[in-house]
Amino acid sequence: PPADTCNYEAALDAERRERNRELGELAAFMNTSLAEVRAEVSCKLPSTPAPEIGEEPQHLESLVKALLRPERDARADLAMSLEAERVGRVQDLQNERDARVREMSDLRTTIQHLTEQLSDQRNSVAHSVEELAREHEVNRANYEASLL
Repeated sequence: PPADTCNYEAALDAERRERNRELGELAAFMNTSLAEVRAEVSCKLPSTPAPEIGEEPQHLESLVKALLRPERDARADLAMSLEAERVGRVQDLQNERDARVREMSDLRTTIQHLTEQLSDQRNSVAHSVEELAREHEVNRANYEASLL
């Protein structure tokens, strides 16, 4: 059993060294990430002091919210701009449709007016033809009467 104990202690020691190495890598990653966040915060919010290690989570949370606010505001502005553009396009289409309806109405009125004028001219021409035919008959009757 002393060999088993030795192997067991060696395995525990190796496990402890591996965990320490992993914790060191994690700490290095966290320090790098924290440095990146500090740099980004100092660029975006120069008046806000950079967070210190061990700061309260509420302060870090408010800092993250402050960083996200410009993106959220930009998304809201984009949504409002898109909605305004959509409303404008819908209004343009409605105005165009109304203009076409007015044009069609004007065209129908013009066609009706031209139809009435054409009908009046036909009646006038027919009336003139009838008058000329009667006048011709009268002139022919007078001519035949003068020949007798």
